[in-house]
Amino acid sequence: MRYTPEYMALMERESPHLVEHLRYLEVLSEESDRGVVLVTASMLEDVLERLLLARLVEGREAEKLLTGFGAPLGTFSAKIAAARAVGVISEQWRRELDLLRDIRNRLAHEVTVTLGDGPILNKCNELCLCLSDRATDAAGARKRYWMSATAILIDSLHALHEGKITRIDG
Repeated sequence: MRYTPEYMALMERESPHLVEHLRYLEVLSEESDRGVVLVTASMLEDVLERLLLARLVEGREAEKLLTGFGAPLGTFSAKIAAARAVGVISEQWRRELDLLRDIRNRLAHEVTVTLGDGPILNKCNELCLCLSDRATDAAGARKRYWMSATAILIDSLHALHEGKITRIDG
C-alpha cells in the first residue's frame, strides 16, 4: 500500500503527527505476519513510553524508570501496567494491549507459531478495538491485530499532539 505524494503532502499540513504512522503502514503492509506483529508491538511500547513521559515529572528520574538496563518500567508489560496505574490508558486499552503483547510474545519466542494457529487466532478474536467479524484464518487474525494496534497508536498520537496528557508538576 502506497499513499500518493498529494495525500502525504496534505497530511504533512493537516496532521503532521500522523505522518510517521502512515509511513509505518506503507512499510508494514509488505511485511510478513510475524514482522507486522513484532514491529507494531515495538511501536505500541514506544508510544506507551511517550505517554508515560508526558505524564511523569520531567527529568532524569522519569527516564531512568523507563529506559536503560534494568529499568523498573523497561518491559512492555510494566509499561502497560504503569500507564493504567497513572491513568493514561483505560482498562479496555490495558486489556487490549495485554492481548497484543501476548500475541507478540508467542510469535517472538515460538518460531513455528503463526497467526492462524488456534490459540493465537483465539487471542486475535478477543481483540475488541477492531472489526466485528471474527477471524477464521491468519489473514483475518492479521487484520484484527493490525486494526486494534492502529486504533491505539492513532489515538495515542492524537492525545500526545493535542496535549491531552498532562504532566504532574514538581
